[in-house]
Amino acid sequence: MRASLTRLCAPACVAFVLSCAATPQPDPNAVPASGQSYAAAVAAMCGVDAMGKLEGDGLEIGRARSDWLKAHVENPQGIYLLTILSVKPAKEQAELLLEEAKSTGGSTCALSEALAANELGALAP
Repeated sequence: MRASLTRLCAPACVAFVLSCAATPQPDPNAVPASGQSYAAAVAAMCGVDAMGKLEGDGLEIGRARSDWLKAHVENPQGIYLLTILSVKPAKEQAELLLEEAKSTGGSTCALSEALAANELGALAP
């Protein structure tokens, strides 16, 4: 009885263990079906004011930035980053955005600098 039970359970146990194995993380520079790489999404975030020809100050520019980015960031990881940024205070947005810009090959980030200078222009949910 025990042997037949083991023969029945063994394949299920193996399948379960294999399904729990860690899956590899996607390449951040790979271009998904949306056609936009993660690096391009971060570049769009960093250059939002210039790309979107946005002007203004305070809450007005923050809302304009958020609206433009929601319409132009298509990469799933970029959308996730944008969502995370939007719920953080301006200082943390600036730090995280600069960190992501550097991790994708950039050395500076205009939006990060702008947020450090004027917290009222932060991205909003």
